[in-house]
Amino acid sequence: MSDILNPGGAPPLDLELLRTFLAVIQAGELKQAAQTVNRSQAAVSMQLKRLEAQLGVRLMVRSNQGIRLTEAGSTLQGYAEQLFRLNAATWSAITQPVQGGTLRCGIPTDYAQAFVRDVIPELQADWPQLECRLVCAPSRRLKEQLALGQLDIAIVSDEAGVAGALWQERLLWVGPKSGALAARRPLPVAVLEADCLVADWAREDLDALDLPWQAVIRSPVLENLAAMVSAGQALALLPESLVCRRRMAPLGPPFPQKRALAMRLVHSPDLAPETALRLSRSLKAAALNLQLD
Repeated sequence: MSDILNPGGAPPLDLELLRTFLAVIQAGELKQAAQTVNRSQAAVSMQLKRLEAQLGVRLMVRSNQGIRLTEAGSTLQGYAEQLFRLNAATWSAITQPVQGGTLRCGIPTDYAQAFVRDVIPELQADWPQLECRLVCAPSRRLKEQLALGQLDIAIVSDEAGVAGALWQERLLWVGPKSGALAARRPLPVAVLEADCLVADWAREDLDALDLPWQAVIRSPVLENLAAMVSAGQALALLPESLVCRRRMAPLGPPFPQKRALAMRLVHSPDLAPETALRLSRSLKAAALNLQLD
């Protein structure tokens, strides 16, 4: 037993410090990470220093360009993610009996591929007898389906800053890397034709710019907008995960760069509270594994 409790004399790692470390990686900056872990930005910085002091290595380098992990930081990231998945699985195994059946789960269309690839395997590891039935639709439609009893749970988008977010992502106005399109009049814009926050914010920003513009493509699929920008044909408001830095660049003033999405879990009132809580824990742990790009 002593070997298990103190293998090689190594002290136990603090899960709260590791949670903050992973939150900074996920957010890409201290400010958003602080919102995720419900701490001040100064407290987040202090926790990172404590973790580095405990391990005796530099874990990340912070600059105006963002966060860059050191080799030790990359190694720790992999182990920390495993620890949190194991922590969530332990909670599930101890606090709730194994449950089976069918779960009707909604996911925004533009995140469906990443969800299926990175989240479903983790969810099924925690709930091996659970069969997921996925519905892909805009967040507002998913909320309507929940209200109608057509879904059990859904991951939906809200403005960043809401409590209990599974993950957050910035929205960026981008254009081709050459920058030439931003000076063209009317502005060539790739327009999202969907009933969602991203489409609403894009229209608000364009109205606020008070510049002539025209739609060069209208599509309900964000990937189609990204393809037009990448091909050098349009400007668009896109989630950061869809921005190809080799071919696209964020636009400078007067284009605003203030938007961010928070993805959160909502569930049917008919879902048992203990089941909803267990699902929330499993999905939050699985979201750490989500690779959006």
